[in-house]
Amino acid sequence: MNDVEADFAALIALCAALASAIGDVIRQRSAQEITDKEVGHLELFRLSVRDARWVAGGIGAIANYSLQAAALALACVLGARIWADSPDRTGAAGGWWPARRWRCSHC
Repeated sequence: MNDVEADFAALIALCAALASAIGDVIRQRSAQEITDKEVGHLELFRLSVRDARWVAGGIGAIANYSLQAAALALACVLGARIWADSPDRTGAAGGWWPARRWRCSHC
């Protein structure tokens, strides 16, 4: 794994986090505006599925999971970077991290 792949994987992971955040906000706002009446969980879900904004937020969640899978398929987003940046290549960055190797199938 080279630095370009790791950096691209990290960028994809950040996009996944952004997609998750945007999707969550859209779904929460939509769910609050669906009805003013007290309804149960199932009724709220039934009403939400019919709302286009709530569905758009769900698509954001699907995008999040897809981007996470793509990032992890490219590289170990966190582990490889910690291992590569540690001075003695044991994962012990500056002595505060537990001394064990952070490796994965890509490293």
